[in-house]
Amino acid sequence: YDYTKQQDVELTFKQGDMIKVLEKPDGDWWLGQCMSSGQLGLFPATYVVPSEEANAEDIRLQELIQSERNYVDDLLMVRDVFQKPLSRQGLLSAQEVDRIFVSWSRLVKVSTRMLAKLQAADGDVEVGKVLLELLPFFEVFVCYGRQLRAALDFLDYKLKTNKLFEAVHIRCCNDSRARGLPLNYYLLLPMTRFTKYPLMLQQLLKQTSPAQADHDHLEQAVSALKQLCVKVNRLASEAENVHMLHWCQNHVRCDNTVPKLVFNGLTNRLGPRQFLHAGPLQKAKSGRLLVAFLFNDMLLLSTPDEPIIDPMAFKLSQNSELTFTLY
Repeated sequence: YDYTKQQDVELTFKQGDMIKVLEKPDGDWWLGQCMSSGQLGLFPATYVVPSEEANAEDIRLQELIQSERNYVDDLLMVRDVFQKPLSRQGLLSAQEVDRIFVSWSRLVKVSTRMLAKLQAADGDVEVGKVLLELLPFFEVFVCYGRQLRAALDFLDYKLKTNKLFEAVHIRCCNDSRARGLPLNYYLLLPMTRFTKYPLMLQQLLKQTSPAQADHDHLEQAVSALKQLCVKVNRLASEAENVHMLHWCQNHVRCDNTVPKLVFNGLTNRLGPRQFLHAGPLQKAKSGRLLVAFLFNDMLLLSTPDEPIIDPMAFKLSQNSELTFTLY
């Protein structure tokens, strides 16, 4: 219903206005702020009904907080269940720990800080404002995303070449806190979580009235996070490409090419060379096994210097020790 204030401390509003409840001094009169006028005052509780929009907004907010809490718990679990045991038993040097657990302590700090800010607001949180304040610290995701592929490849290399490392890793996976999942699953969590932030904020934005102060903050945060996601994906792709081109230079012999083939160089017409894919091929008549390297400007055929036992399981990474010769 419409209500016109009878005293200065009361609030005037019209049917359809959104009122944010600030306090409930007693059952009949509440203290609130009219979102359309910005005015504060007491109003009769019997003149209003709960807003479905506000309820939906609160649900989205609680989902964000709970999912962030679960994410922080997983980050801490990885540190305690995987990182510390593997480091403590001398299976990884300090440098190797950094190669696998890229910026992990920084990831923990950023998300712990974000969770604390969301929880401290006690239901009166401006999520968009919080995210904008933390945005400079989100650069850690850029660093992490750029090195994630290399971290996963190095972990795979250690598991395949070090039996003791593999055994301890299995023991870590069997810890009840790890829920039977391997470390490579958890290494993917930060990027999965980061890419979800814009989507979750968009849903929250849909439930936030344009009259609310945080509406503009949410719009800015969504836009900024989307741009950061694009940057992360681009840098991760560029880093992986450079690593693989460097690997090709050291592991694919092209002695007879004139001039000498420089993999990490410029193509004739397509700009910088890009590594796209590598995989085994078998000649139809002779059955001879070749390995093809596909780039944005050429298809290079090679022969492996040592037999590939299982072509179907063939997988090339920057940690592979295989060598090839131009066919």
